[in-house]
Amino acid sequence: MPVKAEIKELEKELESIEEAAIAYAKAHGISKITGSEFLLRISEQTESQFPLAREEGRGDLQRYPRWSGLWEHVLGLELMRLKKAIADGAFDDKTIRSLLEFAEKEQKVSVRLLKKRGEEEGWRGGRRTLRHSNAKG
Repeated sequence: MPVKAEIKELEKELESIEEAAIAYAKAHGISKITGSEFLLRISEQTESQFPLAREEGRGDLQRYPRWSGLWEHVLGLELMRLKKAIADGAFDDKTIRSLLEFAEKEQKVSVRLLKKRGEEEGWRGGRRTLRHSNAKG
């Protein structure tokens, strides 16, 4: 089997395992699954996702900062800069509500596998994030 195909197959398997772990954690109302050597930490948050360059709604979003006086805050409409400005409270509530009309709410679930290094050393590991988009709102 070619390496790329094998990687793709392993990624599918990993995603299935992550989804099963998320379902198990939700069903039992927990955020950590602990084994003898590993800890699986699951966290969930909702964030606003603005339309990307070629997505529907991007043109309207790009026009809004120009006529609302926000252009200097989001010059070139860099989405990470826009999200940070909203999170930092750089705009008034009315402006934030207007901007968020362009965004979809997206549910992010982070699954992090940590390996125990030793009693005093704690846990270490990597993280994968699964994104689940919901309808606008």
